[in-house]
Amino acid sequence: ASRALARLCKVAPARALFPQQHPRGIDGGAFHTDVLAVGNDEVLLLHELAFAGARELLDELQRKLGGRLRAVRREPRRGALVSVSAADPLNLVGIVTPGDRLPALSGNRVLFRDGEPIAVWESRQARFLVELGVAERWQAQNALTRRPYQSAAPRLRAYLGRSA
Repeated sequence: ASRALARLCKVAPARALFPQQHPRGIDGGAFHTDVLAVGNDEVLLLHELAFAGARELLDELQRKLGGRLRAVRREPRRGALVSVSAADPLNLVGIVTPGDRLPALSGNRVLFRDGEPIAVWESRQARFLVELGVAERWQAQNALTRRPYQSAAPRLRAYLGRSA
């Protein structure tokens, strides 16, 4: 179908690519490539399993674009926690993520772990968006309430002048 459409739209064969979707993407339920990759001009955003032979495809695309395609890769997860006010524009909880929306009030907060929302602070209560162990819940709740020293080791708490 893609080749027929390219022919009908008179796309020069030298400018066209017809990659095949990676079988694991199909097995995962993503039947349309636009779920796994989207591009415009010199920008291509794609999942690592979007296409079969992705490395060769990207090399060919780089040749066709004359070297203008730049690679940006996701960094490995480090477990970094970042808490922001729900009034911050980064609060997309319930808008682009599943679940209830978090009202953009200054007393509400969103906690991200490696860029993914994992918990919210709403009406003076923590609501967890992902499954967390007991220690992780404690650490998340302290990060939400901006008391990270509460999860510190006793010697560190003593050094900081905080009681257990």
